[in-house]
Amino acid sequence: MRQLRGRTLRLLKIGCFCFIFMIVVWYIAMTLKKRVTPMYASGVVDTTVGHIRYDFSTGMFSLIENGETYVQGLLSETLRYTAALECRPDRNNPNYLCLRWHRYTDLEVRKLKGSDQCHEITWKPSSRDFLPQDCISLRGAIWYGGGEMYDQKWPLRDVSIPLQPYLPNDLMYKTKYNKPAGNIFGNVIERFWLSTKGVGIVVDSSVPLFVSMNTSNSNLLCFTTNSDHPRYPAGQSHVLKYTICKKKNIKEVYELMQKRHFESPKDKPSLDLMQFPVLSTIPRFENNMTQGVLLKFVKKFKDDIQKALSIKKLFFEFDGLFSSKFGNFDIDSGLFPNAHQVCTTLREYGYQILVSMTPLISKDSKNFDTKSDFLVQNSNTEQLALVKWYYGMVGIVDVTNPEAARWFHSKLSTMMKEYGIDGLKLYACESNYLPPNHLSHGSLTNPGSYITNLLSLVSNLGQDKQLLQATCAYKSQKHSMYVQLGRKESKWGEDNGLQSVIPAVLTLGILGYPFVIPDVVGGSGSHGNTTSPPNRELYIRWLQIATFMPVLKFSYVPWDYDDKVVDIAVKLLKRRQEIMRLLINAAKEAETNGSPIIRPLWWIDPLDPYALTVNSEFMLGNDLLVAPVVHPGVTKIDIYLPEGHWKDNLKGQVHQGKHWLRDYEVTLEQIPTFSKHKFLAK
Repeated sequence: MRQLRGRTLRLLKIGCFCFIFMIVVWYIAMTLKKRVTPMYASGVVDTTVGHIRYDFSTGMFSLIENGETYVQGLLSETLRYTAALECRPDRNNPNYLCLRWHRYTDLEVRKLKGSDQCHEITWKPSSRDFLPQDCISLRGAIWYGGGEMYDQKWPLRDVSIPLQPYLPNDLMYKTKYNKPAGNIFGNVIERFWLSTKGVGIVVDSSVPLFVSMNTSNSNLLCFTTNSDHPRYPAGQSHVLKYTICKKKNIKEVYELMQKRHFESPKDKPSLDLMQFPVLSTIPRFENNMTQGVLLKFVKKFKDDIQKALSIKKLFFEFDGLFSSKFGNFDIDSGLFPNAHQVCTTLREYGYQILVSMTPLISKDSKNFDTKSDFLVQNSNTEQLALVKWYYGMVGIVDVTNPEAARWFHSKLSTMMKEYGIDGLKLYACESNYLPPNHLSHGSLTNPGSYITNLLSLVSNLGQDKQLLQATCAYKSQKHSMYVQLGRKESKWGEDNGLQSVIPAVLTLGILGYPFVIPDVVGGSGSHGNTTSPPNRELYIRWLQIATFMPVLKFSYVPWDYDDKVVDIAVKLLKRRQEIMRLLINAAKEAETNGSPIIRPLWWIDPLDPYALTVNSEFMLGNDLLVAPVVHPGVTKIDIYLPEGHWKDNLKGQVHQGKHWLRDYEVTLEQIPTFSKHKFLAK
């Protein structure tokens, strides 16, 4: 019995030893699997094509030139533990690479012909369960681009954006009704980013793109795909394709990418919109627009402004709810019993007339039932595809349908001719108004291309075909038009308030949209409050900035405030006339070479570390620096002057550039500006 018990104990000890040994072996194997992938034994470990190097043992890729790393990134985590094999090898071509991860994806990298600077990277999944993802490290460089966002930043520091479809959104509507968790992309976007190390990235338009930035403080800009999301059409592939380029500095890479990826306009828009103020009905007449009130208001504004300065022309913009129903293409006879006479009177007062229109068709309009087959459909149901908007349930015209496009164009054209309307502003055209799982006549692989098609359709409307404005844009640089920022809220902050205006205008400028309108002076109200004038100090500071922008647009006017505000406004209007030559010269440059009208400080010195980060100053052309106050109650600011000599237009002094002016004193009536000073040779 004792021997049996001893033998049992020995067997138990051996069993325990074997069990512990197996656990140790398993742990070592798992640890080695994390650190050394199977590619060491059976696949490609690292490889280089052009200036792009992949290290599959770490799952990282880099853009390296002359031994210096300019950008680094991370591959999809799945691929870090799976062997990569060469596919279609062409060892005689150092500018092409093809790798395959069985059951997952192929990777193709090409160094583009005729270019030492650009590489095209394409992920082609072989399984719909695999979603390729490349993440670019934001460390070691400063990044710009993308587009409008709710919490607007310039540069893209301290930005956190959760993963979301990379599509244009109506910012005011999305934040008011959908209340998204975290920052969202706005009305104008492009798939274009660039960095201070001279790196530019453009993602192909066909990609069902999702983007995140610095989520959980990751310092990563991530691109991935997902065509199964309801905002993208079903059935398309998960291909991820982008181009990455390298030049000496940020300005050079901007110029390269602009030539390669932006289609230049054939002409500039009408400069009249720059030279003469615009008076808009929104937000002032959000809910109380009538014929008598409107005519009294426009006459008073005309009389007041013409007392202050000599001006031969004004613009009036019908915006908001002026139509009987959206989709009726009329001016509401209930609000305006004699709409034609109203338009005639406006012209007699010296106004050219602009009208804001949308491709949205109200469910209650007379055209909804008769033209329902002209609307974008829902692929998952036979019912009409409706979306919610400020003014009720609506459908959206399918501009990829040639017959629907002709009908929409004809309706707009007829309305504009009937009332003598000179120009068009297009709004509520962002892709968030496409119904989920949308089905269109023509392909909308990228729903952002709805905007591209729409702007192409309407670009020749109006008595002056170059008076086109839009609040939405995607790949639309070729059109001679003004782009208005999405509606800004009447508040100070970066979260869609005054502090977001300069970053947004600078961003649109480098995305190829130089003719930017910074919304109406004072903003378009706030959620739930558009019927009272903005805060007095906010209004003055907003007007100071808008004075130096391409277009000056009012709804609430200086005469809604006290005499001191009127005096400040009159001086600013006269100042605008003085600097109009600079605006027009910058506009001509924009037409010639694509330069922004409103430029970042680094435009004249792309290697200056301070110029690369300043977010509350801007250049008008290359010769005037504007340093406004964008915080409430502030009487002292720090101003940075870039390379050159700069004359202080408030105090008369000349300052050497590459220098900070600390605690620069500025009153509520003042906006600091500095003119480039050229010393005459003795």
